[in-house]
Amino acid sequence: MNVQSTTFSSQAITRISIRPLGDGVHTQKAYMALIEACRRCYSPSFPLILCPAHQLTRPGDWRYDATPLGDFDWQEGCIRIEFVLGGAFEGSDDASASAVRETYMFIGVLSTLDCKSSQDFCDIQHTLDHVSNKRLFVFDSFMESSDIDASRVVNPNELVAFPPVTQDSVMDMHLNVVVNDLAVAIFLDLEARIKHNDSLVNNPSLIKVDDTAKLLMTALDNVRPDQKLTAKERIEVVRKREVARREKQSADLCLRLGSPADAYKRYNRASELTMAFSPDPLWYALSLEGCAASLVA
Repeated sequence: MNVQSTTFSSQAITRISIRPLGDGVHTQKAYMALIEACRRCYSPSFPLILCPAHQLTRPGDWRYDATPLGDFDWQEGCIRIEFVLGGAFEGSDDASASAVRETYMFIGVLSTLDCKSSQDFCDIQHTLDHVSNKRLFVFDSFMESSDIDASRVVNPNELVAFPPVTQDSVMDMHLNVVVNDLAVAIFLDLEARIKHNDSLVNNPSLIKVDDTAKLLMTALDNVRPDQKLTAKERIEVVRKREVARREKQSADLCLRLGSPADAYKRYNRASELTMAFSPDPLWYALSLEGCAASLVA
């Protein structure tokens, strides 16, 4: 498992693991060219990439006044993306309790010139089937020597075709568009998760207490199960606990989106909720940690 060193300032970052798929010569060349382009475009901060909010190209249905981020600074705010080079995509054991520690996305890099047939391409890209949030950066798919149509094999929403690596200027221009699209996709996705959490916080009756797969759970919940409660009491306790945890998770997401002011308000509310009903010590401590992180982000 990838273990990321975590500091207060590093919690306001969305991490994306990126590595070549296989050891083919052309794939390795494409991967190195991509990393060099990143260094040209985003030095000296790379592998940290800063995406100013005012430079993002918004989709038509993205409205500033409809976001749950009431204190987001659209002029000075930015989304911070960190590329974890060569990293495997493995979630953290505490990812549900601390969204700021999770690896958000996996990017696989592949050149079609290393694939002898469409079946080879399929076999390689199927190694990512277990990854729910991914992108496949495909190089050389438009070369005359390649008869592989990646768009017929890969989900269009997950496929990103790259130009040949022969011209740095073309690569850099394409990379800037790709990173902009990634930042917008991250913003919209995390924003949607916050809205979903808010719907549960505002209407706890929507929380299905018996559907544990959809509840925010940690190993500690199995150590101290609520065995002495009646069925009605258990439903009330679990829903109140889930409301507090959802608020804390939303604070994590606000922090990753570059809105520490929104995060701080939500962390404060989460710390109060985690102690007010059915004390939840782990999530209370993480909420306090988040307050500190939002102050230095």
